Amino acid sequence: MSSLPKDFYSTDYFTGKLIDQFKTSGTQKPFFAYLAFTAPHWPLHAHHSDIAKYRGRYDAGFEVLRTERLARQQKLGLIAPGVAPHSLKHPKGGWAD
Repeated sequence: MSSLPKDFYSTDYFTGKLIDQFKTSGTQKPFFAYLAFTAPHWPLHAHHSDIAKYRGRYDAGFEVLRTERLARQQKLGLIAPGVAPHSLKHPKGGWAD
């Protein structure tokens, strides 16, 4: 079995393969393409620059981030003022679980 290059990133690789398929298909007929990315699943896989960009962003926890996002959406007029956030109750526990 061959090893992957040191800078291999599955999202870039599979996206590139699909784009190549579009470019080389040689047909004008419609077709269905489905690309399911695997990088968001454990183990999390991202470029080092993306990880560095968001370092510390989630340290305050889900509840703080959730409140900030809702306030920003209301400020931008995407959500009406006074909309209550969804419940934090989860059947299997909270964010830390």
